[in-house]
Amino acid sequence: MGLFSKRERLPEFVRYDGDWLEASAFSAGWGLYAAQAWSGYLESGRGCVWIDPDAGGSQVEYVPATRPSLVASRSPAARQLRIDMARYDPTREIVMSFAGARDEKALRAGKSEEFSGVMRPPTKAALTPPQAYPVFGEVYSESTEGTRLDDRGRQRRGVDPKSV
Repeated sequence: MGLFSKRERLPEFVRYDGDWLEASAFSAGWGLYAAQAWSGYLESGRGCVWIDPDAGGSQVEYVPATRPSLVASRSPAARQLRIDMARYDPTREIVMSFAGARDEKALRAGKSEEFSGVMRPPTKAALTPPQAYPVFGEVYSESTEGTRLDDRGRQRRGVDPKSV
């Protein structure tokens, strides 16, 4: 099982916190992304984890599928993102949206584009989103201002934080 469930070729490089990283960095951040996705799902329903390519510190944000700008957008990228958000299984997968460069040539030319996809755990032993929240959620919320990774958000949705 691949990290992303789409068949199309994903970028080799991802823009993260003002720098370019190899896309394989997604595997290393799976737990944090999964925790963010589960927290956002419990608070706002289906959505995606969006990585702001140039923000410092809190560059990861959960974007609900109901965000008006996303719903109103007619771009092909937004349409595909809405399809991904409607089809993914939030208990096993997350939807990611990020800026990337397809290859080193595009990277050197400064050509980046928006990518999105359904992300699966990188290994069979990796935590699912509901399992990742209790492990990574509190650590991540202490280090990232403005994040939704706290027990209050989960309790507002009627979910006991210790039950997952």
